[in-house]
Amino acid sequence: MVEYFPELWQSCKDAYKNPILIVPFLVQGGLMIVLIAILAVIGFLLYGTNALTGSFDWAMAVALGVILGIPGLILFLMLNAYFSAGILNMASNVTLGKRATGFYTGGKEFFSNFFFYQIWTGLLFLLLAAPMILFIILAVGGVGVLALNIVMAVLFGFVLVGLGIVLAVALFFAQPLIVRKNASGWDAIKGSFQLMRKHAGHVWASWGITLLFGIMVGMGVAVFTVPIAIAAEVSQSPAILILQGFASLVRGFVQLVVSIIAIIYMFRMYNAIPSLKKGKKA
Repeated sequence: MVEYFPELWQSCKDAYKNPILIVPFLVQGGLMIVLIAILAVIGFLLYGTNALTGSFDWAMAVALGVILGIPGLILFLMLNAYFSAGILNMASNVTLGKRATGFYTGGKEFFSNFFFYQIWTGLLFLLLAAPMILFIILAVGGVGVLALNIVMAVLFGFVLVGLGIVLAVALFFAQPLIVRKNASGWDAIKGSFQLMRKHAGHVWASWGITLLFGIMVGMGVAVFTVPIAIAAEVSQSPAILILQGFASLVRGFVQLVVSIIAIIYMFRMYNAIPSLKKGKKA
């Protein structure tokens, strides 16, 4: 596994040399905040005044949540699909020795593939979580034996974690397949599963290094931010609260940089798949 670390280091250097990669993330984040704010304002105008006067109606609140939530979810997926396609296309170009360009081209060309890829992956993870969700609903609703429902929910929770990790590893190269092969959402999922079957060691090592890198960076950031958060809870002084806000900004920026490095590394490890290096069909 040691040979995988030089590619990670090169990914860090690629991210440093191409700071423009951070711009689409910031724009996407801003648009997501605007979308949430618009939905919140619409919800308040339609029903918030009733809640303030004390005439709260749960049925009406749930109905309004569905009415606003479904279009909001679709808009969220559309925005995420466009920006994901563009960002990944830029990262792909970087790993091919090109400039970090092609955001608009990628967003336009691969939009529908990424949109349906999100839906398929969401359904797969929801399918894995279905048994646990069912027993939680039964426990909360008082249906059947409470202790048994709780035990079954916990057991299925552990199973979900294990299967979720396997599914995440199996999908590791799905996004590169969309960009490099112009694969549809479902074809990218199937192709990534096939790559895992043929090159299981390479896929697990690539995913494991990415996870390890994220954990190590997260622990490093925690050493800086956790003491500040504790101090802010103990002492509500303005200086500490300002420092806590600054620490939150630092943590968010680091997480953003880690995401960029992880995307570049994902493409580098896709390039390093043995069958691709030998000029064969992966």
